[in-house]
Amino acid sequence: MLFIVAGIQLLGLFGIKAAEGPERTLTVGIVVFIALVFAGLGLWTKKKPYAAILTALIFYGALLILDAVFEPASLFSGLLLKIGIIVALISGLRNAKEGEDLKKTFGQDQ
Repeated sequence: MLFIVAGIQLLGLFGIKAAEGPERTLTVGIVVFIALVFAGLGLWTKKKPYAAILTALIFYGALLILDAVFEPASLFSGLLLKIGIIVALISGLRNAKEGEDLKKTFGQDQ
């Protein structure tokens, strides 16, 4: 799911207005950085799935809050997609917790 969120973030590049100069460069840089963070968290799930997904959920929530503070109208833009991402991350978090608990139960904790 984290790789999907990274891809969705990269799709945001198509929504960047045709502004030129440093404003556009900064916006592209931020979008790519956010996508790379989610991709990195996706890779981290191989070692620590619960921590990676929890970090992703906190990071995504912080992004939504920052977006709402700077542009309140954006809170309702893409609301179903935002809710879907949050639900999927929470579901993944529960599954990761169950997986880590099973590892501990069977003594395969690393």
